[in-house]
Amino acid sequence: MLPFKSLAFPIALALVVSTTFGQSTGTIRGVVRDPSGALVPGARAALTNVSTQGRSETQSSDTGVYSFTFLSPGEYVLGVEHSGFKRYEQQNITVDVTAVRVIDIVLEVGSSTESVDVTAEAEQLQTSTSDLGHVSTTR
Repeated sequence: MLPFKSLAFPIALALVVSTTFGQSTGTIRGVVRDPSGALVPGARAALTNVSTQGRSETQSSDTGVYSFTFLSPGEYVLGVEHSGFKRYEQQNITVDVTAVRVIDIVLEVGSSTESVDVTAEAEQLQTSTSDLGHVSTTR
């Protein structure tokens, strides 16, 4: 059995690392659907950091969910495509520290050579924490 002192440093280090990375990064996630509202599993999603041109890729799950985590604060471009649908692209997505951006996507039926460009900025929802909320106890 290991003494408590030998475990204290690795546990403290893990807490510092998780706290540091958890507080200095953001997340983009959402659900991919077709025009009828049906989930679209296997959609290919790519996220590009505008300033660094760093690119991350993922696929939507069986429930249509995609997620990009541990993102550096900055501006991003999101592209999503799946065979039988037009390519979706959204620019001007700002990721802030500790922010969770929820961007649900509806793919339009068409050829993948066609694309739908979204220029409006998505609303930023803070669903994973109550840091920005206020609880009122008055009636």
